[in-house]
Amino acid sequence: MKRIKENKKHNIESNTSNNPLTSSSGSDLDHVDEDLLEEPEINSNSNNNNNNNNNNNNNNNNNNQEEENKPPDINQSNNRENSEELETTLAPQTPPPSYFEVVNNIEPPLQISSSETESPTHSLDSSDNSNTVGSDINKSDKENEKSSIDKDNNNNNNNNNNNNNNNIDNNIDSNNNNNNQGNSGNNINNNNKPITEIEMSNFRSNQSVSLLHDRPSKTWFSTIKNQLIPTSGDINAVFSVVLDNLANIASLVGILQGAYGMPIDLVTRYFIAGPALAVMIGSIALSCYAIYLDYHEKDPSVHYTAIPVGLDAPSTIGLPLLVIGPAYQLAINNGSSVADATNSAWLVGCTTVFLIGAFKVLLTLMSFAQKQFHPVGKAGALAGIGLSLLGLNELLTIIEEPVVGWVSLWILLLILIHRQNKHGETVGISLPFNLSGVLLSALIGSAIYYFMAGIDISVNPMPSGVTDNYELNYPHPSNIFKAFADTIKQNISIAIPYAILVNIGSLTITDSANNVGNAYNTRWVLLIDSFSTIIGSFFGSTVQTTPYIGHTVFHTNFKARSGYSLISGLIIGLGGFFGYLGFLTKILPKPAIIPIFIFIAFEICSETFHNTKGIKPHHCAAVVWSFFPSLFQFCNIYIGQISPVLSNCITDPQSVAKALNLQPSLIQSLGNIMIMAHGFICTSLFWGTALAYILDNRLKKASIFLAITGVLTFFGVIHSVNPNGEVYVPWQSGSTIPYQWTAGYFLIAAITFAFSFIKAKPIHSTITDEIGAIQAGDSFYSKSF
Repeated sequence: MKRIKENKKHNIESNTSNNPLTSSSGSDLDHVDEDLLEEPEINSNSNNNNNNNNNNNNNNNNNNQEEENKPPDINQSNNRENSEELETTLAPQTPPPSYFEVVNNIEPPLQISSSETESPTHSLDSSDNSNTVGSDINKSDKENEKSSIDKDNNNNNNNNNNNNNNNIDNNIDSNNNNNNQGNSGNNINNNNKPITEIEMSNFRSNQSVSLLHDRPSKTWFSTIKNQLIPTSGDINAVFSVVLDNLANIASLVGILQGAYGMPIDLVTRYFIAGPALAVMIGSIALSCYAIYLDYHEKDPSVHYTAIPVGLDAPSTIGLPLLVIGPAYQLAINNGSSVADATNSAWLVGCTTVFLIGAFKVLLTLMSFAQKQFHPVGKAGALAGIGLSLLGLNELLTIIEEPVVGWVSLWILLLILIHRQNKHGETVGISLPFNLSGVLLSALIGSAIYYFMAGIDISVNPMPSGVTDNYELNYPHPSNIFKAFADTIKQNISIAIPYAILVNIGSLTITDSANNVGNAYNTRWVLLIDSFSTIIGSFFGSTVQTTPYIGHTVFHTNFKARSGYSLISGLIIGLGGFFGYLGFLTKILPKPAIIPIFIFIAFEICSETFHNTKGIKPHHCAAVVWSFFPSLFQFCNIYIGQISPVLSNCITDPQSVAKALNLQPSLIQSLGNIMIMAHGFICTSLFWGTALAYILDNRLKKASIFLAITGVLTFFGVIHSVNPNGEVYVPWQSGSTIPYQWTAGYFLIAAITFAFSFIKAKPIHSTITDEIGAIQAGDSFYSKSF
């Protein structure tokens, strides 16, 4: 079929007087379906012929006048019904549309071949309709360009006596399928079936190749040069990533030194170089991956930004509090020297990180088990960590220096948090030169601190001896298998949930990267992160790595590429070797650089409630329910630092009452807090999942997770009665509490399963609906009242 070009507007107006659709007589309108006149998406064309078709146009006008006194064709309605079954297919791109049409989603004209008309799925006329006359047009040329589907209307076929009317716009040509039936008269074809998504996708895929066939071939050298030469956006991204990692390292050092009393020289020797090396490996690997994808990218308008890598904030704070610090205290209590206790705690931390990395690999390759957890359980557990360890715990550090902490925090929030104006528009602040808000708040807070410390009005005095014990460092190889058995027994309930949570976060980050056009493979990103964590654990890393959430900002706002990731990885990695990371943690006031964790906590919790796939408004109760174990863990952290005697509140409450002279009810409450805190991440995962499935009216599946929770409780994976949270067989625990907790879980699992056989009835949402239901005789509401 040939495509007919659109006529000029003055040619259209010159022929409308003889057209039935534009005639003012009522008899003319009787032959036309009035719905066609009111259809907003129908574009009718007029006088689309070239100079060679002028005679045919006159004949067609005469035919229209002769048809005015004839009764309407009864096949018109049949024709419309048949046209709804019309199926159109896209032909090869000849000629290809312009780049503007493809970018703006303007569909190309259909090219119908004769072979396609023979298909049983098509009812298209294969004749060459070279002479057509349009009926009317009420839309401007600009509106016609935006139309996606054109209808056929009152066009004369010069090669066929059937006068089939085809309305042809600038996008799609279609034929009247009643020509094969030999019907005379003006058959009107409308409401054609739209092009399917598969057809449009195939067309655009072919057109992408056509549009890019003239593009100069991309070389590895040009790609690497384009990706690695830093821009202003790369420099700003470097500051954001480096400061975020520096804040993590400062928190790690502060917890081990301040909360547990480890010597600062041993902390900087063992606990900084390993994590820095892991970050450098992950950053270089993901930079290379971004370069590889950019080299193979066919679309020149797409630029690739490397996914940032850094230390995982929840584990950076959680592992020192849950694993390393308690292991250090246990070694000291067993009579080890400070140096030996530090080395022992360091090995336990490295082994735990190795377990986390190994579980991340397994979860990446075997995703079936992970998919069984409800999104509420997975996201709620991560949000609980954000609320308690990143939020509450770090807020205590910020307010150690109130003026510095509050100013730094508030400047950061004013810059980073988006607001809404009275019109409902999202607004925010853009700093000059895309300056990082994290850097600006840290600089202002540090300046305020040193000014106040200089005139001796700060809470904490001016740091002294910051260059003492400054030495070059290196990642110390760790013999993780020396502490492997004890670590599995003590920390398996911590390693698995941390692996699950980081994998979930990595999936979200990769999805957001794909949404902005960076086609990262999720499995490869997860594997790169997993092996960075494992390699780091062999060289002294006590913190796992993770992809950072800043990719979308760096890509969209900063226009960064891979240079920032490589540079930040080298700065952090070499800082572990040359010792300047430890030096920076000494001179930078923590209240000035820690506020970024409060913002991260906000983002995690907000994403959980609003943007996590699979979480809906009715799941709010389950999300809040999954926060509770993390809050118990926050309390347990400080209970354990008050006195080591309190660790016996579960198994030997009498000794605690005798040593500290505490009330029995208080001791029991402290013991219950400890039970709830042990394995808190795993507890949040299962609690949130079970309640979410109940809210989804999937009670059988909820009962399964409750039963599994009982099994985990029986062996101390969660709710351990051991003071150190270790796993055990219950008959060796020295307490009957594991039996009681397990029996409780099994009982509620059975009750939930039994309730699954009781058919739930719809509940009206308002009092008016409930009263109406009662008046209608609904026995359910009658009994409720």
